[in-house]
Amino acid sequence: MEHTNFPVTLEYQVSSPTCNYIMEELLGSGSFGEVVQCRKVSSGETVALKVIRDSSKIEDAQDEERVLIELKEHGSDRFNIVCWNDSFTFQGQFCLEFEKLDMSLHQLLECCLPLSLMEIRPVLQQLATALHFLKSVGIIHCDLKPDNIMVVDHRQLPLKVKVIDFGLALHTSELSRGMTVQSMWYRCPEVLLGHQCTEAIDVWSLGCVAVELLLGRPLFDGSDEYSMLSQISTTLGKLPGSLLDAGIFTSCFFRKKGKKWRLKNRAEMITTCDGTQPLNKLSDLLEVDFVRPIICSDEDWCAMQCDLEIFVNLVDAMLQLEPSKRSRPRQILEHPFVSMSHLDGKFPDSVYVKLWCDCMEMGQNRETSTRPIWNTSGYKFGDRTTGPRMSIITIHQCPSKCQGKMQQDEHDGKKSNPLVYSWGGQ
Repeated sequence: MEHTNFPVTLEYQVSSPTCNYIMEELLGSGSFGEVVQCRKVSSGETVALKVIRDSSKIEDAQDEERVLIELKEHGSDRFNIVCWNDSFTFQGQFCLEFEKLDMSLHQLLECCLPLSLMEIRPVLQQLATALHFLKSVGIIHCDLKPDNIMVVDHRQLPLKVKVIDFGLALHTSELSRGMTVQSMWYRCPEVLLGHQCTEAIDVWSLGCVAVELLLGRPLFDGSDEYSMLSQISTTLGKLPGSLLDAGIFTSCFFRKKGKKWRLKNRAEMITTCDGTQPLNKLSDLLEVDFVRPIICSDEDWCAMQCDLEIFVNLVDAMLQLEPSKRSRPRQILEHPFVSMSHLDGKFPDSVYVKLWCDCMEMGQNRETSTRPIWNTSGYKFGDRTTGPRMSIITIHQCPSKCQGKMQQDEHDGKKSNPLVYSWGGQ
């Protein structure tokens, strides 16, 4: 592994052909190098600079740049994708300049309690919008996880998120059987088994993220491919025979007797890394013992339970074992959990429903408002117990239901103008 003498230190100046940057703070690091907060000398603008310190990773970074250029040409800035500004080489190291975002969902979960359904809804809406856009341009992210989803500003825009890190992104035509993509805990069955993959792999990852936001811990946390398949089978049931038959790695984990496959040496009880029991089935989410907020009417509580049921229904659709049956991003956007149609007229006096219908409905020209809301993420599950908390949510703008019209049938092969959803403005 080769490194240059490029230092990442406070006040160090980096130069591109068009701009000078002053380093201010190290934001993160990885095998590629570092992400540094910088100030642009000419404008004073704060940006994030991804510095590729490992020379063997430069080609991968240039591949990422090509994907980012293509996405930007299609207007990715309007679809909850991180804004890429520029790329350049300085002292032998490749640098990518991005807009400066706040914190990842992983960091948010570490410093806060799990999110409530109220908070998860707009997050899912934005992420489904991003995936729908990626599908329309024929690109698969291939590494969707809480670390790669950023909150724009957790104080001013606490529910506005963007997808980052396109280092593993591929065109649909580039994804072939046997490729290792996706981080382990968010890796779908078809990738684990070496089956042919489609953009449905990103929807699987989104389903895993959705449950993690609710529980505060990963849905599947296997240490290797075998334990991942074990946990998936425990929670979601037997994998389809068609998926197993076509997987080039299936025989590594399963044994076939006649026409039936059986997972090799499956333990009667599988435990996750922290010692808690995995979900035996997704419907177990309905049994999570949520703590009822003190300021909560019976009607509000019934609305929350109804919301949870429809959330589980959406997650189940995103985590279908058969990729062809998995929800598409457009279907996620149209699902009752996102549209809130399941609550229409059923709870006329519910403050819970009124608040979030107001926030999710059409309307871009509202003034900034700050209001207290219930955070219903307090729950008792396994050995972990948390209580309810009061949050202050600042909302600058409410999302538009749709700023663009879908112009094609997803089956006709034509590229579409994706539905546009935003949270807190662009």
